[in-house]
Amino acid sequence: MKGFKGPTLAVSDFVKAIPSMVSPWVPGEYTVLGTDGFGRSNTREQLRRHFEIDAEQVVVSVLSSLARSGKIAPEVVVEAITEFGIDAEAPDPLFQ
Repeated sequence: MKGFKGPTLAVSDFVKAIPSMVSPWVPGEYTVLGTDGFGRSNTREQLRRHFEIDAEQVVVSVLSSLARSGKIAPEVVVEAITEFGIDAEAPDPLFQ
């Protein structure tokens, strides 16, 4: 990844600790999403939605990283959150 300029997003159906282990070797912004606390949902789709790792959340996470780095306008993130019906004020799913 030498010379890589964009944000990196790691998404796991498992605990975040696994992809977090490589963070020292990933340049730039590195975001990890995972399903710590598996077992709260009865289907894989509900699990991904609960832990905010479904496709919609992944898109918003990438857009947020791009906005923080100044590559896109923050309004793009707000539009995506609205379009996907994401509750930006929802509590962290690990503590629900």
